[in-house]
Amino acid sequence: SDTDADTDADTDADTDADSDADSDADSDADSDADSDSDADSDGTVSVDGEFSFTGDFDSNAICALMLWDEDDVGGGGDFPDFENGSELSSTLVDCPADSSTPEPFSLVFESGSSTTVYLFGSIDADGSSETFDDFHLAGAAENPLTVSESPFSDITVYIEPL
Repeated sequence: SDTDADTDADTDADTDADSDADSDADSDADSDADSDSDADSDGTVSVDGEFSFTGDFDSNAICALMLWDEDDVGGGGDFPDFENGSELSSTLVDCPADSSTPEPFSLVFESGSSTTVYLFGSIDADGSSETFDDFHLAGAAENPLTVSESPFSDITVYIEPL
């Protein structure tokens, strides 16, 4: 009968519409979840840890932490390429009071579009930017850092004089 055919057609249309709506909702939820998993894709890396050293440094020493993209780090991640690369961001930090007392830090670095970065600490032992023989640098023990896994905690930057 025509009534039965109309009812079947209406039921089929409702089922198709429900299925389409469910599919759209699933797709939206997947997209939202993907966005959430990239929580630190905002171009920043949060790092908490301790900065320490071995040796004697002048009370005028200057200490810094800097973030480098993996493409600008050479030697298997041991040293930034100061000549051909450039740091993503850096900041001066308090130097440890002495070699037995690590200095804690909690920083947010700009990471741009980098996906893998390296954290380095430096001490200019005499505080003079005119001399380089007393400049010491070391990478974090946890390098490399994957930006999407930020924030990082318990990061250790330990500098031994060369």
